Amino acid sequence: MKKTWLMLVVMSFVIVGCSSESSADYARKTSAPGEAAGSSMATEAPLVNSGPISLNRQVIRNGAMTVRVPEVEKYEKQLTKDIAEFGGYVASSESAGYGGKSPSANLDLRVPAGRLEEFIELVGGYGVVLSKQLSSEDVTDQLIDIGARLKTLKLQEEKYQGLVSKMTKISEIHELETRLGEIRTEIERISATQKSLLDRASLSELKVTLTQDSLTTAATASQGNWFGEAWGESSGALVGFLKGAGSVGIWLAVWSPVWGAIAGAGWLLRRQLKSKT
Repeated sequence: MKKTWLMLVVMSFVIVGCSSESSADYARKTSAPGEAAGSSMATEAPLVNSGPISLNRQVIRNGAMTVRVPEVEKYEKQLTKDIAEFGGYVASSESAGYGGKSPSANLDLRVPAGRLEEFIELVGGYGVVLSKQLSSEDVTDQLIDIGARLKTLKLQEEKYQGLVSKMTKISEIHELETRLGEIRTEIERISATQKSLLDRASLSELKVTLTQDSLTTAATASQGNWFGEAWGESSGALVGFLKGAGSVGIWLAVWSPVWGAIAGAGWLLRRQLKSKT
């Protein structure tokens, strides 16, 4: 009896162990594909929100500066050359006073935005910087709004274009075409604004005023066209003298009866006095 019970107990342990091992094998077999798939997905799926989003900001930057230089005309030409080498251009220019006491030049430039500070430093090296201003305006949000608005308008345009082909009534077709014209006008207007903002963000506006040192101006005037200036001054003085002399002669001729009579009476009076003596 004891042997029988002992054999039953041993057989029970063997059966329990086999069933546990089978369950474990089954669990491994059923879970392996899922784990493999999970690991594959983990390696292939991109990371979401793994870091801060980098946004390309669109900023309009403008500047203005006044520089005193030894010679305005020379450095205006240098400035025109330098802005071309930087990839920019002269939008407008105005100069005055060359050869005089206060020459100056005003130039409105367009400079690549990424090189604005570098160009300002270059121009500052021409002479003495008397004033400098810089300003900036972030138009990123404005451009995003414009882009969204354009997308909506283009979708509306496509929708109305599809409806026009389905309409049969002339009045309905005319109404849709009128609406299409309004949408197209708005698209062109907003597109122009978008282009203008992008252009201003890519090319900064820099207004440069060049003035000349007073001592340099005096030296330049004295050493420059001194002969022409002296000739002009002397010629003007001579013309003025001749005009004055001519005016005196005309006055004497016109008033000759008066001053002639007075002179004659004086001459007669003088002769009478001499005869008495």
